[in-house]
Amino acid sequence: MHTFQNLTPLRRRAWLTTEREVPNKIIMNFDKTKAMRNAERYVAQGKIRSAITEYRSVVDNDPRDIATLNMLGDLYAKSSEKR
Repeated sequence: MHTFQNLTPLRRRAWLTTEREVPNKIIMNFDKTKAMRNAERYVAQGKIRSAITEYRSVVDNDPRDIATLNMLGDLYAKSSEKR
């Protein structure tokens, strides 16, 4: 088995964009658009905790997405106001 560092750039890209099996788990590609749509729907429905979970998954996969980080912060503040 090859290590990631030994792969050519083309094979690295292919490795990163395909499903990989991990013991008892399959890691699937992340669909940012779907997660954002779900989060927006949850916000519209008032399901703040579910929206936070979806936005958190976006930030976990794209930590440079400042707009989503900002939205996540707003939702955390909103959820603490209700307590």
